[in-house]
Amino acid sequence: MIACGIQPLQNLPQLALFPPEKRSERARTVISNGFDSLEKVVAKTAGKYSVGDSVTAADLYLYPMYHTAQKHLVITNNYPTIKRVFEELDKLEHFTKAAWYNQPDCPEELKTKN
Repeated sequence: MIACGIQPLQNLPQLALFPPEKRSERARTVISNGFDSLEKVVAKTAGKYSVGDSVTAADLYLYPMYHTAQKHLVITNNYPTIKRVFEELDKLEHFTKAAWYNQPDCPEELKTKN
């Protein structure tokens, strides 16, 4: 759902089709619409993570998408299961080490996680 229905519709080349002042609004709309559907699915499949109690490919997509949702000011409290799974994933060193704010090309002023 994320790889095909959310991420491609809000990636940088797609957002570039919109005026700069409308890009975040577009991303927020796409992510919110996608999370509306995803929340219903994950609410049924989640254990500790998206699908049960083991990390799966679903979590590999969810983690960075949630960060993007935060960037575009999506109201993440509307998605309690997605938020809870993200918070569990955010406790895992492999995920936090791979997060955007820990990448070598991340500007120093952005490296402090909010």
